[in-house]
Amino acid sequence: TVEMQREKSRPPRRQVKSVEPAKRLNILLSNGRFPTVLDLARQLHRVGHRVFVVDPMEYHVCKFSRAVERSFVVPIPRQNPEGYIEGVRKVVRDNNIQLIVPMHEEIFILSQYEDLQPILFGPPFPLLVKLHNKWEFSELVTEAGCEVPKTVLCQSMEDIRNLNKDAEFALKPTFGRSKSGLHH
Repeated sequence: TVEMQREKSRPPRRQVKSVEPAKRLNILLSNGRFPTVLDLARQLHRVGHRVFVVDPMEYHVCKFSRAVERSFVVPIPRQNPEGYIEGVRKVVRDNNIQLIVPMHEEIFILSQYEDLQPILFGPPFPLLVKLHNKWEFSELVTEAGCEVPKTVLCQSMEDIRNLNKDAEFALKPTFGRSKSGLHH
């Protein structure tokens, strides 16, 4: 039958070892609208954890997944950070959340609240900023003994004018993603 053919064409599913019951966690993921969050929810659920999701949208890809115990609507973090934090705190309290896994930029908000730090899967805010600041990150990596491309911090147009125009270089904002704001 068609169903049997479909089963034969699928790669065999790896055997996944479940977490022993005493080590199972109630885990909160953010941004349930992204497929990567759904993938992680499925993986965590498959090994025995209970997965909860917060998202500003009522309907998202994780909402109807059997891997997600429950989904909660919270305010948009950038527009209402205090409301977002209060929503997350309520979910944590009401569902005995033991681990918060921020999936995107809301980590910048969550990491600023000391009461959430013990269960937050992420660094404290000062280190997070250092890791996202291209200049500070290059300094940190250099201090760790790694080689990095020559990096110059330009803080004014004068600094840019003084760059060696004969060398190849790229101008990037200190904070930014991928190639946004890239000039070469």
